[in-house]
Amino acid sequence: STSTNNEPNDLPVIVNELTSEQSIIKRRLESLEALTHELEEVKYKLSSKKISSLDSAASINGRIMWTVSNFGTKLDESRETRTQIESQYFYTSESGYKLQLRAYLNGIGQWEGRHMIVSLHVLPTQWDNRLVWPCRLKVVFCLRDQEPIHRKAKDLVKSFTSNPAAKGFESPCLQMFIPHRTLYTKSYLKNDVIIIDVKAHPL
Repeated sequence: STSTNNEPNDLPVIVNELTSEQSIIKRRLESLEALTHELEEVKYKLSSKKISSLDSAASINGRIMWTVSNFGTKLDESRETRTQIESQYFYTSESGYKLQLRAYLNGIGQWEGRHMIVSLHVLPTQWDNRLVWPCRLKVVFCLRDQEPIHRKAKDLVKSFTSNPAAKGFESPCLQMFIPHRTLYTKSYLKNDVIIIDVKAHPL
């Protein structure tokens, strides 16, 4: 029949079409590979930037050991200026809440001259949209007893559940009040140094 006679003549056309399709697929695969490579480059740069931003953090595991040296001098400055000192910031995880400790060594308000006030603050990050708000934290606060014989040391430890902190929260989500008379007992203050150990984890 006519269709049978034409079949051999159609073969080159089919081969050309397949070759053309193959070329198109190859070009698309090459474009996809190029885009994949570009995406990997972007991810690497973002990762590097993030790691760089975390480098100055005390930790990314929700814990900070804040050593306050020259305590006497800083306490005198606090008496004169009512200023607070700040710790390095730290994170609850690599992409977690950004936190910072701040302290009025001589207290403020009704506690001025009698208590040291240590507060925990939630700070903004570039990934806040991926975090749960309001922020709620389980916090363990410890003022280290620097007694060299470990079994004799009596750390001052208290656990808190933080007040809910909205995004961009400026006020402290919790505060710890330590009487000055307590600081001078045991070995909480030793060689003009105090050590504040805080662990914070999201609820």
